[in-house]
Amino acid sequence: DESRARFEEGMAQVRLLLEGENVTSQGRFHTFENVTSLPRPTQVPRPPFWVAALATPESFERAGRDGYAVMAIPLAGGRMRELIRIYREAWAEAGHPGRGRVMMAFHMFCHSDRSLALEMAREPLNRYLKRLVDGARHWLHGTDSADYPDYDKIIANLDQETMETQMAKGAAWVGDPASIRDTIA
Repeated sequence: DESRARFEEGMAQVRLLLEGENVTSQGRFHTFENVTSLPRPTQVPRPPFWVAALATPESFERAGRDGYAVMAIPLAGGRMRELIRIYREAWAEAGHPGRGRVMMAFHMFCHSDRSLALEMAREPLNRYLKRLVDGARHWLHGTDSADYPDYDKIIANLDQETMETQMAKGAAWVGDPASIRDTIA
């Protein structure tokens, strides 16, 4: 239940360390005095921050409000459009220039023979999806967090995903060049 607070405090402290020298911070979780992070960044005022966001609207909103770029994995397919809208609205409302930066990682396997592409990609993609669930399986058995409501449902739904369901959502691009081009369009 304190993961979001820990993340926000940590980001603020890393920002201080990258933007200043001899920094002191009294946090709820971490405290340090007169610290300088080395090596010093060459970007001014610091390197850009990229944060990962999967399916929680609050994560996308917070990233936009704080001026962070967002890395998204569109496992939910079309729902990503709404989440990116939330990010960009929060970005604009906070007064940041431009529209923010969004990186999305799609699974893709392309072969001149569509049937062969499907056959070759199926097992590795299905195995990947199962490993994601294995890594978060503890959420399926009573783990709950006020910071991430319904995360257990996200993991339970992910446990039902296959290459075919991901393709149907447009979250995985598998096939020949023409079919992948159509999916992207």
